[in-house]
Amino acid sequence: MALQEDIENFTTTVEDAVSYPILTRDASDYPFSKNGSSSSSGNGITATTRTAKQTIRDVLGWRYRTDDAKGFLAALNKSFSLKEVEGHIEWNWKAQSYMVQADMGEITGAQASVYKQASVALENALPLLDGLTPLRTDADAEDINAMRAIVRTEMTELVSELGITGGPRVQRVDLFFEKLIGPLNPKPNFDPEHVKGQLARVRQRFGLTRARVNTITEEQNLTNFLILVDYINGLYQSWDSKRGFFDGSAEPFLGTQLVLISEVLDAILEQLQETYDAMDSVFFGPAERQTTEIDLGPGGGSLSVSEILSCVENFAATEGRQWIQEGGKDGVVVFSSTIIRLTQIVQRAADIAAVPSTNPVRPFHTRRVALALGELASYLNAAKDRASQISRRTMYAVEHQGKEENQWWDLSPAIAYTALTRVDNVDWFERKEQGTNKWRARQSGDEIFPGDEVKMVLWGSFAHLPLSLEFDSDITVEGTDYDPSKRKVVALVRVSDTATSGPRSLLIEDCEGQKRTIHNALFISAPVQKPTPDEFKVTDMDPHCGHQGQTKCVKFTGEGLSGCGVCFGKGNNIRTKGTTYSDGGKTMEAEIVISRRARIGQYPVMLFMADGRSAMPPKKFEVFAEMQSALATFEVRQAPEQIDECEQEHTTTGGPGSMEQEMAHDATATDQQTQTETEAYPVASCPPTVKAVLEPEGITKINEYKKDSSSQPEKWQKGRDRKLEWELKPEQKVKAAWVVSKSEPFKVLKSPDIRHEGTHVTMFFESTAQVPPGTYDLVKLMSDESVEHVEDAVICK
Repeated sequence: MALQEDIENFTTTVEDAVSYPILTRDASDYPFSKNGSSSSSGNGITATTRTAKQTIRDVLGWRYRTDDAKGFLAALNKSFSLKEVEGHIEWNWKAQSYMVQADMGEITGAQASVYKQASVALENALPLLDGLTPLRTDADAEDINAMRAIVRTEMTELVSELGITGGPRVQRVDLFFEKLIGPLNPKPNFDPEHVKGQLARVRQRFGLTRARVNTITEEQNLTNFLILVDYINGLYQSWDSKRGFFDGSAEPFLGTQLVLISEVLDAILEQLQETYDAMDSVFFGPAERQTTEIDLGPGGGSLSVSEILSCVENFAATEGRQWIQEGGKDGVVVFSSTIIRLTQIVQRAADIAAVPSTNPVRPFHTRRVALALGELASYLNAAKDRASQISRRTMYAVEHQGKEENQWWDLSPAIAYTALTRVDNVDWFERKEQGTNKWRARQSGDEIFPGDEVKMVLWGSFAHLPLSLEFDSDITVEGTDYDPSKRKVVALVRVSDTATSGPRSLLIEDCEGQKRTIHNALFISAPVQKPTPDEFKVTDMDPHCGHQGQTKCVKFTGEGLSGCGVCFGKGNNIRTKGTTYSDGGKTMEAEIVISRRARIGQYPVMLFMADGRSAMPPKKFEVFAEMQSALATFEVRQAPEQIDECEQEHTTTGGPGSMEQEMAHDATATDQQTQTETEAYPVASCPPTVKAVLEPEGITKINEYKKDSSSQPEKWQKGRDRKLEWELKPEQKVKAAWVVSKSEPFKVLKSPDIRHEGTHVTMFFESTAQVPPGTYDLVKLMSDESVEHVEDAVICK
């Protein structure tokens, strides 16, 4: 929505720029004509006239007006001083620092006090500074003169700043004091012998210390320096006590504040001229301004654009100034109430101009006109703010008995004025995550839903706090926070869980009873309906066991199994190769691979969905030791029907049925050729790699020979630890282990360290031994004198 508004505003601005030309004029020209049209070269104003007006403004600090003879006389008296010398009058021109109305205020009150003290201090201190002589014998004349010049300049500029009409700039005065006497925070040391800043440099360059004083003349010289420092310290203390009258923390004096009001009134007149120019540039001329009516709201009637601007001009140029000049503080009260109403009228005109429309006329709704009227309203509001700092209280003398007899009593409050509460924009910027205390900043595309808690910000001008905020429905304001500048209000709001979608209006009321309704302040979106997940459960798993090295198909039965995954414990002991689903999600088959090194024992099984749901079958999956083919005579018999191999694993293995089933299963799974022997197995019948290991050890016969191949060989690198880990059957041990190359000449590496932990065995080999790259077999001699031969167990790099 915001992006669409930005696009529309940009489009309107481009259309205005293309449709209307950019007009230029001499910006120094003034005044306006009474019918609201701007002056131009066609109304008889020549270059000489403009030069004369500008010269009057530069010399007198007064803007030329044909009907203001009183202001002209005040400007003359302020800019020129007259004195009689030997029977004739001499005049002296005093340059004005700022272009302010000379008849609208003087240097009075706190500023007059501190300025008078500063002038006296400067008059007495400069001779002392010029008369200082160095006590150091090695003093440099150029350094001495440079320090005098620096201190003299800073003192002179300080006094000039304190005498500026309209009040000194606090930051600049503090800067001068900081240069002269050192840092102001914390408070400086007022002992003149320990002064800092530029005066400390003067003391250093001149050598003005007691240690260098030897004669009365030298002590008098030091005394002059101490008096100079005392003048500056005393002036700073006086300034610090009256700072509040200039930084806004205390009620200012009338004379100083009137100068500031005069400056804003001049700015209003300049902005009014720019408003006329903006209207002329879009062909909204004087005739149309006189006939275009602006509705001022319920009970306010209507005024033409020309009448509105004419009222502002008359007020800023004549009426407002006369009220203040002739009425004093009472006049300021009337001034405030009038300018508040003018601000409301101009702001309403600016709001109407900012809305795209053809009513009253299309040029009035261009962005140029809306911006010009908005700036004019802001200057009027600034004048109101400066006037509001001046109050008038009615005092009465009351006669009664007691120690407070004949005291002055304040029996009436300050005369109140009605300030304007204005809201420029309303939006939300943070939302609380549901179920937590965390706040998340608003992202692009975020919306407000029922049940949300959000922080809302109101931008504008709020002169009368606190505010009462209330939405028309479904939204509760739980708290507000006000910015010290009174330009921003932050509110915490909660949306009802049952709120319906749509816009909500906000009613704002300040403590003075002013009300403002903001339509479409917030928009509640319809909640997103999340689909209810299907039932997800597992009722059975078959089979629930397997042997090391096996690949099995495990079938799960339950509800809502479509799309789920499965894991068997932690790690890669049991890997899932693939899953298939059938019977509408009631059945899932998973093909799993049990590692030959998998830990023997039970593994928890978990089925999981992408949305975080999970379920576990009633039983765990159990892994048994790898099934081996015994080197013995056996005969195959038919196995009993429906024998559970997991149950069979726990039964006695001595019966012929158990042996037959294991042998048949092992023969099918490994497809190995077996050899039979009645008593012992000769080593000479073993593969060459096994013989290359056992014969050098003097072993000629073994009880069993078992052969296997590794699907995941270990990878050894030169210089790193070499070890092999294996899972054994219960009560089984490894007596010796060798790694041997697969081809002649056979490279044999024996394990010097074999460690057993339960059914787990770790075989360590020398890491520094030279082993050619290639594939190696593992030969293990077990505690029962059997041999296990694992092909491709190790790859050496």
